[in-house]
Amino acid sequence: MKRRIMGGEKRDQALRWRQKEKLILGSESARHALPSPRQLARRLACFDVVCFDVFDTLLLRSVDDPTALFYLLADQLDVPDLRRLRIMAERRQRQRHGEVTLAQIWADLQAECGIDAQRGMAAEWKMEQRYCHGRAYFQELIWHLARAGTCMIAVSDMYLSAEQIMTLLRRNGFAAIQECYVSGELGRSKARGDIYPWLRARYGRSCAMVMVGDDVIADHDHALEAGLVAVQVPNVSRVGARYRAQGLSPVCGAFYRGIVNGTLHDGARKLPPAYELGFVYGSLLALGYCQHIHRYARVHDIDKILFLSRDGDILHQVYGMLYPQEQGRCAYVYWSRLAAAKLMAKEWQHDYFRRFLHHKADGTQTLQTVFAAMELADMAKDLAAELGIRVDARVDARLARWAEAYVRRRFDEVLARYAKQDEAARRYYARILAGANQAVAVDVGWAGSGALALRALMKRWGIPCEVRGLLAGTNTPHNAEADAVEGQLFTGTLESYGFSSSHNRELWRAHDLTRMHNVITEVLLSSPSPGFRGFALGEDGEPIPQFKPQQGHAAQRALIQQGIRDFAARYMKQMPRCDISGADAWAPIALLKLPRNRAYTAYVLRLMDELQL
Repeated sequence: MKRRIMGGEKRDQALRWRQKEKLILGSESARHALPSPRQLARRLACFDVVCFDVFDTLLLRSVDDPTALFYLLADQLDVPDLRRLRIMAERRQRQRHGEVTLAQIWADLQAECGIDAQRGMAAEWKMEQRYCHGRAYFQELIWHLARAGTCMIAVSDMYLSAEQIMTLLRRNGFAAIQECYVSGELGRSKARGDIYPWLRARYGRSCAMVMVGDDVIADHDHALEAGLVAVQVPNVSRVGARYRAQGLSPVCGAFYRGIVNGTLHDGARKLPPAYELGFVYGSLLALGYCQHIHRYARVHDIDKILFLSRDGDILHQVYGMLYPQEQGRCAYVYWSRLAAAKLMAKEWQHDYFRRFLHHKADGTQTLQTVFAAMELADMAKDLAAELGIRVDARVDARLARWAEAYVRRRFDEVLARYAKQDEAARRYYARILAGANQAVAVDVGWAGSGALALRALMKRWGIPCEVRGLLAGTNTPHNAEADAVEGQLFTGTLESYGFSSSHNRELWRAHDLTRMHNVITEVLLSSPSPGFRGFALGEDGEPIPQFKPQQGHAAQRALIQQGIRDFAARYMKQMPRCDISGADAWAPIALLKLPRNRAYTAYVLRLMDELQL
């Protein structure tokens, strides 16, 4: 009787494409969870022989499409278009022989293209070893089965030899596998189904056998037809494909999707939604941006890299993972738009009043709260008395204009109140930048005011260090002050990694702060630490950082950061050290911004207490 331990995967292609790139709420990894390895091992241990598929079951490649590795092979062998040529050679050989070996494929390539077969086979085999890794779920499963003394074999439709596959299995935690049978050597395959009667004859027809694999036809249907029990497990690439950003370059995209799908849909564990946010959406931007920072620092002879709080926190961590030898010239520094607006109030009066008053003139905040943010709470009472209103009056455009006029009359007093903060900040940065001639201030975006304020303050303070700014992305046409820093971008005082008016203009046009795109990005990269308000001077003359109250969602932000760090660790282990372009780095975040994913982004903002619905 045909039996089925786990249900087969639906293959309704139309449904798949309707769901393409429509993100689900909550934890993606929890949607396709398997029974625990221990539970499945108990169900499998009753069989005399457990047969395992190899690729996409026991072993995963670091890419979602194995042919993407041929791009790297083309570079190694100095053969343009090798991916297409390699695919065609395998296709020709399968048409002639059915099941094929690696030697037959490369003999075909040598005859067609003149590529040395031995060199090609050696390079491809080396690449398989480099980019194959064990699936964590099955490593634990096989450990349990080995303890139970279960006979386990591997069955693969593959052009590699059984010896080569056994080498891969042993290196990746599957030494308990006792035998390996490969279609290219036997001339029989799971895809045709003729390998299963052969296996039953080999092990005895009375032998209870079960086949475990990801392919619904080769590993499941044909196994059932031959009298085996079949266990179908999810294919991580197929399951994850509908949720992944697809608009990346071929190699970077293949590795990104391979790592994400292999982690989220391995089956070994359910991951928290906040962790997945960092791992899936924030990680590539953090990695690519850090690579860009490294290149920038090398080209411009930067002595000090300043990662500005709080968005610079995770960037500083990732940079340290990628370039540990450079920690001496890196510093995570306290800075914020709030601190910059106060210390630059005299030079940037327009910005000061815009940030503190006119951007708050929407009727949602009171006069008291606005002036408290300016650290002028007592003046709010005086202004209210002068106008004959209450301090809890809501600030609208008219009241904002009256408030600005009032503060301007007392502006010397206002500047005097910020004087100690200014001196504390000067001492703080003089110490950090001691001996540095060139520094770069790293921030997420969007107008670069943090970096530009530091640049101006260095001149006022007499600190002999030129500060430039790096941004992950800039203002866009949707900003009220869209071209505020075009001059600085043109001269190179500021530089944008991801997009600006001069590059990646599609991303630049799509980034819309009216749809909270800025907030979404900042959520992905922000720190669990509280927001920075400014500096104070201690009694001993030491600068003391001052912070806002701790966030209630700090634990969620810590999980996001953990996801980014874990992806970075897998990148360093599983990906070639390729430069991630700005367009590739922003592609996962661009997926969040699609109209079809508004429900998901609203869910994310609620999760982080950034939006009340």
